[in-house]
This record gives sequence, C-alpha cells and structure tokens, in this order.
Amino acid sequence: MVTLRPAVLDDCPVLWRWRNDPETRQASVDEREIPVDTHTRWFEETLKRFDRKLFIVSADGVDAGMVRLDIQDRDAAVSVNIAPEWRGRGVGPRALGCLSREAFGPLALLRMSAVVKRENAASRIAFERAGFTVVDTGGPLLHSSKARLHVVAAIQARMGSTRLPGKVLVSIAGRPTIQRIAERLAVCQELDAVAVSTSVENRDDAIADLAAHLGLVCVRGSETDLIERLGRTAARTGADALVRITADCPLVDPALVDRVVGVWRRSAGRLEYVSNVFPPTFPDGLDVEVLSRTALERLDREVSDPFFRESLTAYVREHPAAFEIANVEHPEDLSRLRWTMDYPEDLAFVEAVYRRLGNQGEIFGMDDLLRLLEWSPELRDLNRCREDVTVERGIRGTGYHAALRARGQAP
Repeated sequence: MVTLRPAVLDDCPVLWRWRNDPETRQASVDEREIPVDTHTRWFEETLKRFDRKLFIVSADGVDAGMVRLDIQDRDAAVSVNIAPEWRGRGVGPRALGCLSREAFGPLALLRMSAVVKRENAASRIAFERAGFTVVDTGGPLLHSSKARLHVVAAIQARMGSTRLPGKVLVSIAGRPTIQRIAERLAVCQELDAVAVSTSVENRDDAIADLAAHLGLVCVRGSETDLIERLGRTAARTGADALVRITADCPLVDPALVDRVVGVWRRSAGRLEYVSNVFPPTFPDGLDVEVLSRTALERLDREVSDPFFRESLTAYVREHPAAFEIANVEHPEDLSRLRWTMDYPEDLAFVEAVYRRLGNQGEIFGMDDLLRLLEWSPELRDLNRCREDVTVERGIRGTGYHAALRARGQAP
C-alpha cells in the first residue's frame, strides 16, 4: 500500500539522508553532496512555497521516499527519490501514480514532466510504468512527460426510437435535442471534448449532418453493437475515457457530469466504470456513465453475447466484482423523478422546463429544476403517467438484466 502525505518540518533529517545517498546523487543532474545546512534552508523554503509541492511516500505505513512537483502555470516538473531500502520493490511507479492523481485532480495540472539521465534505467522504467512517455531529445538526458487524461463526452444518438420517433432531433424550445445536450456539456470543466456517436444507417445521416453543423466530431458505427460504436468513438477522439450521455437526456446537469468525471480523474485511470446509476439516486434523465478506454477495449475482447454488446454497461453491472467501479450518490434518493425523454409526455415536460428556465440561454442545473418543481408542482403532472417506467429503473440491480434477457426483453 503506497500513499502520499505532505512533508512537514520533522521530515527534514530523513530527506537529507535520502538526497545524499550515493546512488541518488549519481542519478541526479547535480551529483555533489548536499551539506546539512544547505539542505535545511532549502527544505524550510520549500515548505513555504506555493509553487512547489513536496510529499513523503509511505509504503505499508513506513516512510519510503519523496516526490516533488515544481509548478509553473498548469505544468509541473517531477522529482522522485525512493529510500535505498525500498528500491526495486515497485514503490516508485506506485508513488508516481499517487502523484498523478494529486496533480490532475486537486491541483488541476495539465502536464507533468521529468528529466531522467539516459543511463538511469531504474528511474526511466519507473516513469514508464507510471504512464509517462519517454521523449528522446538526442542529448544526454531523456525527458518523460505525462499529460492530463483526455476525457470525451459521447452523445449516443440514433433515429430508430419507436416510443418517441426522431426524439434526438426534435425541437426543444427552438433547438434540436442534440444541440441542447451539446450546449450543456460545453460548459463542463472536466471534459476535453464533446462528440456524437451514431450509427451508419441511412436514417442517421441527419444526425451526422447536425453534428457537422454544430462543429462536433461525429463517429459512426454499428447501430446495435454499442461496444463497437463507443470503442470506435474513443479511438477516433483519442479519449482515455468516454462519458456516455444518451440523447434522451436533454436536462443533463453539467455540474453532475464534472462530479462523476472528477471521481474517474482522481483515480488516474485506475477505475474502469464510474456512474451515478449503480444504484440510481439522481432523477432519471441525469444519468452519467464514464467508461475508461481500457474497459471498452476489454469489453470488446470479452463480450460476444449480442445482448450485452448492445447493453454494455449492463454487462459491467452484472459483473461488478470483475471491474474497478465507483458510484456517485445523492444524499436523498431522487430516482423517482422522471426527467428523461422517451414519450410525448416527457417531451411536454422538458419543453415546459426549458420555457421556464432556459429561455435566455442560461445553463440551469438540477438544483434549479428542483426549485422550479417546488414553485410549480403542476409540471410533474405532465409526464406523471410514465413514472411507472422510472420506478422500474430504480429497482434494477444485479440479476435484473439477466431476468429480462431470459424473457427475451431488452432493458
């Protein structure tokens, strides 16, 4: 178990010992021995600096080294020094993984870089195992770098809906559904791009045309094989993780998207599936699912059943022990609320909400809509007749999809 903690003044002596270890000095750009008074002044100054972060590495509860960030704007130079007695035991890559979660999470950095001597094979291997890419500049040093993980939202859309035909392009207060969703996702801080993922069927040409008009990347694949289509979307956009937003969610909350994606980012890619639907505690229509690129590739290798290739996240939820999963929950269970758009009654509800909250182009969120329903409870009557569908969503758990499949039904 490797963790990090901020360095404190009492760490000064042990850090001086680590910095003066012969192997450490040999691996450093400056190989000179560091006098204790010089080190003490440097250490005390470091603890006061806002642009330098110094962490002590803990391995199984024992101090095992140091990692450091020297920050300039949103980039940082990385240094790592593992205690001699802990070298060769995998502590370095794990410490760098912890540092990545800190850098790309709370510190909101975009890139980390390190300078490694060409002959320092151990450090180079540690950085590579932690996900850094080695760039050979041709000189005596190798430069390793690691960028913030690339997260792309994929608006999953097709024209083949039978309950509300053409819902993905239907006008909501004057703008198509997909445009409404894209506008809301555009304000998310944790997203790097927004794309549209649709099928190669001719009837979905209109979706591709709208995406082009909006300046969005449109990736087309199988209509029913979502593993193939979303995997293709991740590859085309260079996504390390794909945020799955279905086109029947025109009330998707940007702040909630950022919250769910933030959980994935803070794991530095360790988590394979992060959602707010397992179990659902947010209103139906605010569903957010994050799938890592490696999870999509793994699903493509492991899943052959057509049912689960179409219902890919159902497969993950049916096999929770086989995946690294996290769920974001609301303190109060709001899953009974129906804010999705599957039926004409739902469209009437969504249209009324946009007329009340979005007529000036504002991006409203879940809390704004909850307040609106307090002031105008009659709005809930617009699609109350469909609440039985939402209630059914709330009881879906392990085994539910298998039961549906046995009856030949899709979730």
